Amino acid sequence: MRVKRFSKDLDALDFFFRYATEIRYATEIENCELLDSCDYKQLVEIVKECAEKASNPVKKDGKVSIETIELLKKRKLLLHSSSSTSNERRSISKAARESLKKDIDQWKCQMIQRVVEKRKSIKKMYRRMEDRKELFGKLKLADGSTTANRSKIKSEIKDHFTQQFKNLGQRTQKTNGKPRNPFPILIEEVSSATRKLKSDSAMGLDRIGGDMLKHGGDKLQKNLARCFNKLNENGNYPPEWNEIRIKLLEKKINPETLKDVRPISILSIPGKVFTKIMTKRMARNAESYLDETQNGFRSGRSCSENLQSITCLWEKCHEYDLPLVLTFIDYRAAFDSIYWSAVQEGVLESGFDSQYMEAIKSCNEMGTGEIEIFGEKLRIPVERGVRQGDSSSPALFAIALHKLLKEADPLPENDDEENFGIRVDGKYISRLLFADDLVLIDKNPKDASNRSSKIAKICEKAGLIFNTSKSKVLRNQCANNSSVRVNGSPLEDVDQIKYLGRIFRKDGALDSEINNRIRAGWAAYHNIATAITELPNKEKNHFLRSSVLSAMTYGSETWNTKVEDIKRIQRTINYIWIQANAGTPPNIEKFIMKTKMRWAGHIARLPTQRLCRIITLWEPPNGVKRRKERPKKRWVDDVQNEVKVHQHNINMQGLGGGGRRRIGLISSKMPWSRLARSRSSWKHLVHSYSLE
Repeated sequence: MRVKRFSKDLDALDFFFRYATEIRYATEIENCELLDSCDYKQLVEIVKECAEKASNPVKKDGKVSIETIELLKKRKLLLHSSSSTSNERRSISKAARESLKKDIDQWKCQMIQRVVEKRKSIKKMYRRMEDRKELFGKLKLADGSTTANRSKIKSEIKDHFTQQFKNLGQRTQKTNGKPRNPFPILIEEVSSATRKLKSDSAMGLDRIGGDMLKHGGDKLQKNLARCFNKLNENGNYPPEWNEIRIKLLEKKINPETLKDVRPISILSIPGKVFTKIMTKRMARNAESYLDETQNGFRSGRSCSENLQSITCLWEKCHEYDLPLVLTFIDYRAAFDSIYWSAVQEGVLESGFDSQYMEAIKSCNEMGTGEIEIFGEKLRIPVERGVRQGDSSSPALFAIALHKLLKEADPLPENDDEENFGIRVDGKYISRLLFADDLVLIDKNPKDASNRSSKIAKICEKAGLIFNTSKSKVLRNQCANNSSVRVNGSPLEDVDQIKYLGRIFRKDGALDSEINNRIRAGWAAYHNIATAITELPNKEKNHFLRSSVLSAMTYGSETWNTKVEDIKRIQRTINYIWIQANAGTPPNIEKFIMKTKMRWAGHIARLPTQRLCRIITLWEPPNGVKRRKERPKKRWVDDVQNEVKVHQHNINMQGLGGGGRRRIGLISSKMPWSRLARSRSSWKHLVHSYSLE
């Protein structure tokens, strides 16, 4: 209880000083008379000056206590003393290690306490709790040798990313001669963009933080809008917006090669506000321009729609002996490799204003990146790619890729039997996309080879290269066994593949996915195990649900679970809750069923043209016969059974009213159109599940 009380007092103190600083900063901005007549460069300097005047630095408590610091000083003296004995040195070293470990565990406990109380990001807490170390102790070079020499590692990193960001294609052409500003930026747009900034986001090289723009008040937002409009009219955008801090994030634990890290751009915050406004305007054009195959980074769409589509498509093709070949295409550093000429062509074709396209291009096309490694800053030219870390990047990439696929792999329009893809209710479904994750859907390997080769040829002109070592083919038992080739190179056939975080197997079973979820659950628990030991049971239970339970049930709304699958997950949940001494574990069967029923209601209310809804409701024609073996369990079986049970229960309790009409159940099928209209019934059904 002492730790909890100390944590709350410290939080209150931090909040008081932060709130007082925000008031002083807003007052400084309001009283500044130069702000109304300055240009962008002067505005940045005034903002930094006002922030410096209002700041009130508070000494933060570190991880290590005063007692431990004294022990470390005493150990240092004994280690350098010639009169000290080995027993004294050994005992003082042991005491210092134990005290240091105790302090770090207590600090982690306080961190978790704050996250639980404030409902903050668990991922950020994990990153802060990790022991900081250099990214590469050893690096595997291109020739296969391994080096620990820091000079060689820095040289290899600089050469690798210089080549990756080098523009090998044609330069973009300016779309209009005279700058203009047909639709001026409004103060409301600036206010909306700054309000969404995160307070603890990293600063760019201009050292302007999100708090400085977020808490500057109406006067700062008004002058920021005026400066943005002036920049649009002149066409000369600040060079600071093209100065990038590049942070290398690990794709896997202990990376060995440069392919195991992902470069993330830390950009100027005012520049990000400007691109947020442009992205919001561009999204209106993009939504009507992109087709139904793209679900990545679009409003109201998630990766669960692609997972659901593949799950149901695989089930139906297996049940009715239909051949199915799925080709999972992987691009090499897709976001960092695409040429801006391809981006510009796609954005202009979508109908976005050419002047604002020039504004986005000026902030992204040419720049200089700064990578800090071993305390040294390496500067490299950035000439291509969309910035991973900017809000405009996903929309820009999706539009450019759509333009390329429309040219290389147009969607089938007529009802010809010779069309590629799978015919679902008279509509041919040939591909699924989530950002750059492309899945080609075909009936035979020949179609898959032809389409993959055409896409590879067109995309290569735009800088996108197929990674043939990571591109895989998954086919069912009815498909032809001939290989799928991309420009002569065969793609690997696999029995299972991981797509958007979920493992799909050739036989449709969930064994590998359940094993993967169990490993993820244990990993999530071990990350926080030592830090949550002193928390009360209620908060400990809540934190385990937020981290372990969410890791173990990722994508569970698309599972076709069997009894054994549920039992295996429940056993793991029980072991973790007992080991953590966190009270009663959740009922995983009810939890997954509640998730699945909520997802079923979502599918029922989707527009009729959405591919996820079309595939889920697909029933092959009467002429197609089922397999003669015992049918495997389908995703929809759980939904149908639960609706029947719920309908029976509310009728028995006299709550049914027009029962069958309310829930919309007709015989053994799911009338999704009626379910879509009965939202209140679905809400009642979903909330009938408890997690006791």
